[in-house]
Amino acid sequence: MKRRLAFLIHDLNPWGGQDQSTLEILKCLDPEFQVDIVSFTLFGKEKWENAKVNRVRPYLKRPVLLKSIIFYGVTLFLFYRWRFFGNRPFIHATGTCSLKSDIVHVQFIHAGWNQVHLRSKDFFFRKIYRKIELGFHLGMEKILFQNNKQYIAISQGVAKDLQTFFKIQPERIHVIHHGVDPDRFCPLPVDLAPVKKEFKQSLSIGLDQKVVLFVGEPERKGLQMAMRSLAACSEAAKKKGVLVAVGVTQTESWISLAYELQIQDQLRLISHTPDVLKYYQMADFFFLPTLYEPFGLVGLEAMSCGLPVVISQCAGVSDLMVHGQSGFLIQDPCSVDEMVEYLETLILNFHRCEAMGRAARQVAVNRPWSEVGRDYLTLLKSISSS
Repeated sequence: MKRRLAFLIHDLNPWGGQDQSTLEILKCLDPEFQVDIVSFTLFGKEKWENAKVNRVRPYLKRPVLLKSIIFYGVTLFLFYRWRFFGNRPFIHATGTCSLKSDIVHVQFIHAGWNQVHLRSKDFFFRKIYRKIELGFHLGMEKILFQNNKQYIAISQGVAKDLQTFFKIQPERIHVIHHGVDPDRFCPLPVDLAPVKKEFKQSLSIGLDQKVVLFVGEPERKGLQMAMRSLAACSEAAKKKGVLVAVGVTQTESWISLAYELQIQDQLRLISHTPDVLKYYQMADFFFLPTLYEPFGLVGLEAMSCGLPVVISQCAGVSDLMVHGQSGFLIQDPCSVDEMVEYLETLILNFHRCEAMGRAARQVAVNRPWSEVGRDYLTLLKSISSS
């Protein structure tokens, strides 16, 4: 008889690192466990014929605080119902989404973000709300991250934060890095090279210019520092590089900053899109000077598409990288001088950029989701049977 496993997560969609990684892991575990999925949303429900799906209602996207409270109530009810009928599953929760769990998949630590968020820039009223939201998450982490369960950390940095902020015993922490689908996220095939020309033309980018790609939430991921770094580059590099930022919804402040830095002609802003693959394939290298990044799945996806990555060393994906081979690891994401050096190297040195892109692709190929699934399966079998 299959062991029963309940996966608790707010949403399961193929976008966003947290949701996507859980979706991929579940695909690997589904044949081995009797899986219960508890979530507000579930992408491709028809594909989960072997899983029991518990959809949480009412569905809310915002505000996050109310959404979290509803999820706490529903999952607590399910926990006591399972226990009452004597069929309680082994409970896997994502972060602090549930008041009851046996193992927690830790993909973000608000206590860690709290150490650096004051360095980020945000709008006044949104900053007030985010402070309230952050306070809530900080409190729940303090309550729920205890030495009475097991933890899966997505990077060495997350493992270190669990020990530093919550005194979690090292033997309770298991590091399993994210993976990528190297067949889907791959370099643009040679026969589709004309598509890249059309892409550049659609964004008014010269054929001889280099596309520097940024993907993600602009405040936390470091768009401001990315723009300031490009602005500080030599005229030769600045003329040849164009920063394409994907995932930017509030554009007015960023456009204003671009004019202030006099790089309005070197910036292209793209709103959030689930089809980020084409931007990876059209770019020359990836740039993410993030202030706090537990992993940075976008970095691994970019590497899988053959892009060198310039990313903060605090990003968990740096565990898989070697500085100067598959990309550059930024020691201080607030140091413009350091980032200018890396930008100019990749913008002006075609052969170095190409060589690092090939090395980056190999790193990603060595970490497919199937390997992550095997790591997960081995761990869960061990823990759930003990």
